[in-house]
Amino acid sequence: MDLIVAKITSDFTQQTADSFNDTIDKALQSRQKVLPVIVNSYGGSVYALNTMICKINYAKEKGMRIVTLLNGIAMSCGAVLFSMGDDRYMSELSTVLVHGVSSWAWGNVNTMKSEVEHSEELQKKAFEILNKNCGKQPGFFEDLVKEKAGELYMMADKALEYGIATEIKIPSPEELSQIALKEARSPYNNFKMFLDLSKIAPAAKNITLPEEVKTLDLIALMAKLPPEEKKPIEALQAQLSTASNEVTTLKNKYLSLKLQFLIPLKNTKRNWQKWKRIPIKRFWILF
Repeated sequence: MDLIVAKITSDFTQQTADSFNDTIDKALQSRQKVLPVIVNSYGGSVYALNTMICKINYAKEKGMRIVTLLNGIAMSCGAVLFSMGDDRYMSELSTVLVHGVSSWAWGNVNTMKSEVEHSEELQKKAFEILNKNCGKQPGFFEDLVKEKAGELYMMADKALEYGIATEIKIPSPEELSQIALKEARSPYNNFKMFLDLSKIAPAAKNITLPEEVKTLDLIALMAKLPPEEKKPIEALQAQLSTASNEVTTLKNKYLSLKLQFLIPLKNTKRNWQKWKRIPIKRFWILF
């Protein structure tokens, strides 16, 4: 099973962000359920990082699992991007660096104040993302960075202890393929596949459904899913219910309008048939 792989192995720039995001789009179009992301970078532009984070979050909303792989360095922006993985694999001799945002400003005092305030806002957001991804309380990594005079270096064991890495190893391509296969066969993704196929079914007569989809029972599926995976399905059920009600309302309005037109027409026909039975002489007298 050949997987599309996203990479950031240079500085974070708008160009590398665009290339990274294009790769995610290709993976989504191919209906790939797991995306390996190789991180090996000294960092770079926070704006480029934010663009990539938005794209990763979009992919996750579409049901894609992100697996980040670190075999080298993940510094600054690289550390935050590495933390975006649902699974985060790190080799034993790799290094992670977490520190605050760096910037420079020139101009009048007010301009420089604005630059500083914006840099502080970017830094706050980056730490919020890092803390959330690693399951830590707000302020956790900020405090560690302060303790280390602004530069928190971590080898694999510390990264695992602090929750940045979830496992110290680099999985083989075969292992990644197995992860992807398992994810593709999960009940939630089978349900999504069923919905996707149902949209194109009228135009695809010779579609072959997987056995898991053929025997899909929604109630049994919902019982097996964890709460976070139930939410998108329940939201979809609510949308379908609303759409069904709207269709029923429109149908009733259409039938009502049709009846309003047909009843007078029927009466007109009945009256005409009645007059057809009256002799001609009587007709003229009555007229």
